[in-house]
Amino acid sequence: MPIDPPRSLDELEVPAGSPIEPAAPAATTATSTGAPSLAEIMAAEALKTPFGDDPTFGRAKRHNFWTNPLATYDPKAQFRFIIRIPGMGLEDARPIKGDSFADHQDASAGLVWYAKTIDKPGYQLIDLTENMYFNSSTKAAPAPQADNPTLKKITMTLIDPVYPNATRKLVRYLRRSGFQETQAAAAAQKLGGADASYVKTSGGGISIPKLEIIQLGSFGEDIERWTLIDPYPAEVDFGKLDYSSDDLVEITVTWGYRTFTVDFPAIGNELPYKYFRDTQGVVVPPDDPPLPPNPCKDIPGYKEMYPNECASSALAAAQDAAMQELNADPAGTVSEPSP
Repeated sequence: MPIDPPRSLDELEVPAGSPIEPAAPAATTATSTGAPSLAEIMAAEALKTPFGDDPTFGRAKRHNFWTNPLATYDPKAQFRFIIRIPGMGLEDARPIKGDSFADHQDASAGLVWYAKTIDKPGYQLIDLTENMYFNSSTKAAPAPQADNPTLKKITMTLIDPVYPNATRKLVRYLRRSGFQETQAAAAAQKLGGADASYVKTSGGGISIPKLEIIQLGSFGEDIERWTLIDPYPAEVDFGKLDYSSDDLVEITVTWGYRTFTVDFPAIGNELPYKYFRDTQGVVVPPDDPPLPPNPCKDIPGYKEMYPNECASSALAAAQDAAMQELNADPAGTVSEPSP
């Protein structure tokens, strides 16, 4: 974390009597320019609380990532995410009674905690007039087919635990299609055939087939929730073994899917919204509880971390209340309350 160097020795926050308390000015180790030495700066910083004057968020406020003083939000971090795939929660239920394939849900309910990396969705558009010209000097206007995007497949890397056995969970997908198993093929026919059964495995018998990518903020709150509808393993690589390596076994899965939705909570001046919610009649099940309606009040430390947002939210709420009062009484006939 970068350190703001003090402008003079007087700004060094060193308690009296400290073994590193600066001596008289003549005996200091300051540089020839009068600035404190690096050792003095580091020693003074070592005595501070982890977040400066404010024991909770002081230093975080002084060292914002953004140069704009109003932009007090953290950048999104790649390591803050959760993956849920109900189908990855299935395990062999025998002799416990399960579904037609003798599977049932384990305690994780599809939480893929052993996911190492995953792509976020993306899309590509075809421009029908790309490289077309009306004449030698006038290029045709673009005609991107925005209502028919090509969706990017998702690549995910898994660490393969001994239990839950990620290899077995992915092999189960292929089995539930009826591949090379007569009994499983009969069960797959009840779900619409091999293809339908393969895709429906992602639902795990508890929801529609889906894969959720949940991005988290600094407080562990949802900041984005991508839901892939009808996902299926389009390509699976179960990794490799090597006597000369002590690396963990990794599995690479490429997921195809029919479409996706994306949820955003209320942050800053934007209200919560689920994008692309019309998935051709497929009802997306309720999500986990979203970010509280008023994080400035409901999340400890949020107001201190994002003072500008909370001040703006309070002002906006006051303005909304004033407008509602004005709309209810446009002529101003309601008398003021008595003092």
